[in-house]
Amino acid sequence: MSNENRNNDGIDAQRQAFADAFDLEADPLAKYEEQFQTLDVDPLEVYMKEVIESRGLSSQRENDYRRIFRQFKEHMEEQGRHYACANTSHITSFAEAQRTDRDHDVGTIKPQLRVLNGAYQYWQRESVFPHGEDFNPIEAAREKIPFREWKSEEPDKDHPNVPLEDLQEGVRTIKHIRDRCFVCKQLKLGMRAGAVCNSKLKDVSIQHPDIEESYPELGTHPQIRDYENAIYIPPADERDGNKSKRGRVLPLDDKMRQLLVQWLLIRPDNGEPWLFLSDHRHDQLWPKRINEAWKTGFHPKYAETEQHEAVTSHFGRHWFSSFWRIDQDLNRELVKYMRGDAIGDAAVDYGEAIDVYLHTYYDDVEGVYRKNTFKLGIGPY
Repeated sequence: MSNENRNNDGIDAQRQAFADAFDLEADPLAKYEEQFQTLDVDPLEVYMKEVIESRGLSSQRENDYRRIFRQFKEHMEEQGRHYACANTSHITSFAEAQRTDRDHDVGTIKPQLRVLNGAYQYWQRESVFPHGEDFNPIEAAREKIPFREWKSEEPDKDHPNVPLEDLQEGVRTIKHIRDRCFVCKQLKLGMRAGAVCNSKLKDVSIQHPDIEESYPELGTHPQIRDYENAIYIPPADERDGNKSKRGRVLPLDDKMRQLLVQWLLIRPDNGEPWLFLSDHRHDQLWPKRINEAWKTGFHPKYAETEQHEAVTSHFGRHWFSSFWRIDQDLNRELVKYMRGDAIGDAAVDYGEAIDVYLHTYYDDVEGVYRKNTFKLGIGPY
């Protein structure tokens, strides 16, 4: 048993001692588990209809709420507990899973907990629910989650120097069409794993008769309607879970377009809006699956060593940035646009006030991107 587990067991024992001494319950909602499991009514759906839908939010924002609730339900199902009967440890483990399995940062996890807290507070207020005012697992857990530690985490090791030939070989090793497609998407477009999972069909404009007929929603996002063979990557304030401060449109070169067409031709047609679907439920893909694909292509050769980080999903963004800024010596403002960095970041970093007044657009990068982007060596170009 690890020291951490022993410490947790010790704390749990101490908590139970306090509960026993004062005739209280250390896990006060557990006793309602059976009743909630037998109900045909979804308490989160009641909260959605009575509170959230009455706020006049956009359909996108309502979907954000539903996605957080769905992820929480899945986590609690894995824990063997109804989600309305969570204890503090369930919430802390949910936050940890969002950080490790879904690659979310503190700026994403805190709002997710606020959303869940709203539901628990509703249950505490309403007389038809058994949640007392004395215990809210969300509020209790937020004091114990090491947000400051997570926020300050920085990798101690450099990313390895992977030659283009090894990159091409690793991509060819990934045989699953979907997996190869999203790995190349990270390399070609510098996208984080979370943004790949959050990509929707409407964000992608591809001219191809077979898939245009099958997917009428392709390219319907207002930011992408006027462009051919391009993709829109929304910023964090538009799509929950994305991290970039700035939305951007990027070109899809011939190979990336070909890979996407191959995937879309076999993608399950189940009405989901997501570009990539999970293996079993065919719902939104998890970043954990993306990391597994990277390991398939690049481990053990590029597993973690004493000197270097392992090649995982975040490596694609490093490769993309280094290729355009160092190998191609592309103007840093154009690279910042392609990465989704906020306007004015350079002013903070370098004290150059002019950067606040520099603006970059898709038309500024399309030509140079299509002419100079690297080849991944999969099939003819």
